[in-house]
Amino acid sequence: LGMAAGTSGRSDGRGPEEFRSDIFINTGVISQAKGSAYAEFGNTKVMVGVYGPRKSESKFGFSETGRLTCDVRLTCFASHGMGKQQQQSLERSMSESMQTALMASIQLDKIPKSCVDVFAMVLEVGGSDLAVAISAASVALAD
Repeated sequence: LGMAAGTSGRSDGRGPEEFRSDIFINTGVISQAKGSAYAEFGNTKVMVGVYGPRKSESKFGFSETGRLTCDVRLTCFASHGMGKQQQQSLERSMSESMQTALMASIQLDKIPKSCVDVFAMVLEVGGSDLAVAISAASVALAD
């Protein structure tokens, strides 16, 4: 792994084979959402809301399968002084990665002409932010 002898290589002091012991997940945290979850993995905190399936907007045209959209945002205090363009680029990349990860778990062919929207807000950055967001989104989809 390229770590120096005698160091774990992780900021929280865990070894390379150690699992996190400080995980907290709660569901049903956004009352207006169809499913929602709040997750803390170490210092990373993420809130996710899932809306739908609902009728797809007509501007997208007819589709035999449903549509999934993912939107990941970082709070201004979580972005640690990133420039606006850098933050927007990171959010776009995280949104695309989340959509790719979740596509395999949603049977969009069962909900034609519908869309499912997943919104994630990274409240605090503490490492593995995308993984925590995807985990929280998976739990929110199951909620």
